[in-house]
Order: sequence, then structure tokens, then C-alpha cells
Amino acid sequence: RGGRPRGRPVAWGPSAGRQPRGIQRRHVSLQPSAMAGWTPHRDVLAAVESLGSATLRGDGEAFEALVLELRARCADVSTSSDLAQQLGQAALRGDATAFGRLEGQLRDLLGTEATFSQPRAAGRPAAASPAAAPPPPPPPTAPVASRAPVPKRAPPQAPDRPGDLLLPEHFVWSEHAFNDGDEGNARVLRGFEEEYAAIVAAKRGDMKDPELLRATLDLATAYVKNYALDKADQMFSKAIDECRERGPPWNIKCLQDLATLRFKQNRQPDCAELLEEVAANSPPHPATQENLGTAYNSMGEHRLALECFEKAVELRGGTPVKEDLWNIAIAKKNLGETHVATPMLEVALARFQSEASECPVTIAKVHDTLAECYLVSGRPEDAVDQYRTAAGLFEEHVGKRSPLFGAAADGLSRSLQAAGRPAESFDALVEALEVQANMDAIHPTPLYELLERAEQLSSATEEAEAEAVRPDLRRLVPAMEASVENLARRGLDTDGNGGVVLQRLGQVFLACGDRAASDGQRTEARRLQQRAAELLKRSRPLM
Repeated sequence: RGGRPRGRPVAWGPSAGRQPRGIQRRHVSLQPSAMAGWTPHRDVLAAVESLGSATLRGDGEAFEALVLELRARCADVSTSSDLAQQLGQAALRGDATAFGRLEGQLRDLLGTEATFSQPRAAGRPAAASPAAAPPPPPPPTAPVASRAPVPKRAPPQAPDRPGDLLLPEHFVWSEHAFNDGDEGNARVLRGFEEEYAAIVAAKRGDMKDPELLRATLDLATAYVKNYALDKADQMFSKAIDECRERGPPWNIKCLQDLATLRFKQNRQPDCAELLEEVAANSPPHPATQENLGTAYNSMGEHRLALECFEKAVELRGGTPVKEDLWNIAIAKKNLGETHVATPMLEVALARFQSEASECPVTIAKVHDTLAECYLVSGRPEDAVDQYRTAAGLFEEHVGKRSPLFGAAADGLSRSLQAAGRPAESFDALVEALEVQANMDAIHPTPLYELLERAEQLSSATEEAEAEAVRPDLRRLVPAMEASVENLARRGLDTDGNGGVVLQRLGQVFLACGDRAASDGQRTEARRLQQRAAELLKRSRPLM
């Protein structure tokens, strides 16, 4: 029968957590020109401007020293020392909105000698000179309801240094919630593609133009969110060289979003390499540690992943937020500490439901993770409930073609099988295989595992149930044909891994032919048997 495929993507298997939090994106830019033009207390204001410049350069050593200097210079002003510290933290997070707000409050405090000892109400005063700029506006809120208007890109701005400017409002497309199901999300994405085409035409395809480069990164990340991974890869290939040449914040933005793509493509080592490049070129940041932890977790480096997640908590000040509980619980589960991971995930789920009810896809992912924890803890019925909830949310908000739905359907199938419900397990497996066969990130290993389990489920009910209710492997034929075509299109059917999965496909086609023959469908049986012979013949020299 041959062996199992080599090169198993550990991100897929139960040991990795079916729906880890995934690679997180963060805003990494500040606008140095917004800090110009202050006249009083120039020593303090110069320190603020230097802080922003250090952040843009990714100079961690200078950054820490400047935060300490800023606090020292503000020590004689009531409450401004705390504001200085908060300003430094906002810069460290790359949070341009918070940075601008805190900068305005600090400026109010230091605005005149007469009010130096008593802070005024928070708010940005009028600019002290023509060089001053208002704080960046807050990022737009992505619509959730399917009938909500689709946001438009912000008009291009003309900063003093356009190459340094990346703000949240530049990334409207990738910040869209995409919670409207298959058709709704596809319709929105087509609108974004039309806007992008207009920008390409206006800029004559010049990727050195900052507006076109920003739009390229924006659409690429929108593709990643929708699992249009081939299209995303094409977009990042256009932008990566120019972003690296520009340096921070462009390279950081591009690298971390490209890392997300590599993660979803089951290319975890490449993902980790990109994230390490991000870490080497930017100040310490919780999101970077979370992303590295997620990549290491998927590579089987669970202890190293846990260290990264704990470092993220430390960088936040030592108090774990709900995302930290989720991440740490996944690592603990993978280390075999399910007695610790399970209650941690239950708490995390409750907090997401109360604090992030507007993020149904994220909540579905936490349900999925908790389901996996229940399953490996020997609680298959509880796992079934959680997987059903996750699959329902995914179906409603991202559609049944999404790999998120496919992974939940696969988990549901495994849980139902463990609960002794093979017929229902097979139904869920059919849906999981349909997604796997057609996805951009198709891989021989999960495809092999699904086909192997399908045969197990079919044979498990052969004697226990009547022939009429035994799972019919012929339901898998359309997905199997799609998988053969998809593997060939990507060159994944030319090595040992491809040979093993082609052999398994041939075996299932042969079983389908036998079933057709037993039903008296001779023509269909002959067709399926011929297809089986063809695939088995192709697989032999590859193994």
C-alpha cells in the first residue's frame, strides 16, 4: 500500500491546534512631521520627535534611551511624566492614533508657563506654526452587516516625507471585516479590485509610487484574509523588493503580512524566517512575539512557542489579555497539559464573547481550539458541540468554501468518529474534503488523511449497519477529481508525497467502482475502475 506522505505540515494536525490565533498584523508607522512646530520646551519636544524617528528606524537601543530621557525631562510637570511613558508605549506599539492623542495632551501640558502646573482638558490646540500637523485620524470601523456601505480608500495625502507615511486609514480594504459569507465577501472584494485597477492605471504601474505601493499591500492582505492565497502571492511579489528598499515602516508592514500568507500556505519555516527578520528590524513588540510563537507552535516547537507567548505578556506589562490566554493555552495543549489548557480556553472564550462580540470569525476560531482540546482530552461529545458552533459561524460569515470552515468540518468529523457516530462523521468529512480539494493551499498530507479516514468510516459501518445506510464513497468523487487537478496544477503530484496520495486516490476510486458494480451500474463501475487504474499506474514510479 505504500507509506504515508512525507513532509507532513504540522500546522494541520491535531497537535498544532486546528485554528490557532494566526499571524497578527499591527500598524508600524508614525508621522514625524506631526511633531514639528512646537515652540515652548523645545528640549522635551525634541525628545518626542527623536522618539518617533527612532521608532521609524527600528532603533530599539535608542528608543529605550529616549523614553527614559523623555520621562526625566517631564518629571517636574504634574502628570506629564506618565503621559511621556504612555507616549513611549504608543510609539513602541506603532499605534499612530494613540501617539497623536497623547502627543496633543502632552503639548497642552507644556503649552504655556502659566498653566505649567495644572493640566488643561485633553485635546489638540491650534497649531503653533505652519509646520504642525493634526494628529492622525482613527482607523475606520469596518462594517459588519451585509448591507453596510463598503468603505473607500482615503484620498492620498501630501506629507513632508511621503515615503515614511503609513497610517491605518491607508488600509481600508484589508481592515474590512469580511463577515458577509461567500457571495457578500466576493462582491466586496471585486469592488476593491476595481479600485486597485484604477490606481494602477493612474500611476502607470509604477510600484515606486507610494500610493500604488500602499494599495498593493492593502489588496494583498485583503486577499490573505479571504484565503485567495495565489492572488495574494502575486501581489506581494510585486511589492516586496520596493518595501525592503524603503526600509521601516514599509518593510515591516510587508514582511509581517507576507508572513501571514506563508503561514496560511502551510509554509511555516518561511513564515518564521520572515518574522525573525521583522524582529531584527523593529523594537520589541508583543505582536511580533505572538506571531513567532504561532509559527513555532505550528512547526512543533511548542516549548519555544510558549516562551514567545510569555514574552508577549511581559512586553504588555505582565497582565495577560484574552489573546494571551488563547495563545498560551494552545501551547500548553500541545505540550500535553490539557488540564491547564482547557479551563484557560474556556475563560478566553467567555472573554471573547463578552468583549469582542463584533468579531464572530475570531470567536469561531476559539470555539474550534476549545473543541480540539476537548477531543484530545477524551471528551468527544463536548468537542462535537464546539466544532458545530465553530462550523456554523464560519459558514455564516466566511462561507463553506473557506479553509476555516473546512478545518472545522474536519474536526467535527474526527469528533463524531471518536463518539461512535460514523455516518454523521462521514457527512462532515465530505464537506471537509470538498474544501481541501479546491483550496489554494492544498497539501498531500491532509488530503491523504481525509481519504484514509473515509475508507475507515465506510468499512466501520459495513457490518454494523444495513447496506442502504453505509457511507457511499462515491460522494467523494467530485472532490477527488478536483484534488487531482489541483495537485497537478501546482506540481504537487510529481514526488513521493504526490505518489502516496495518488495511490490512495486510486484505492478509493477502486472502492467506488466496486460499490457501483454491486448496485448494477456497470458503465459507471467500469469508468471508476479505469480511473483507479490510471492513478495507481501514475503513483507507482513516484513511490
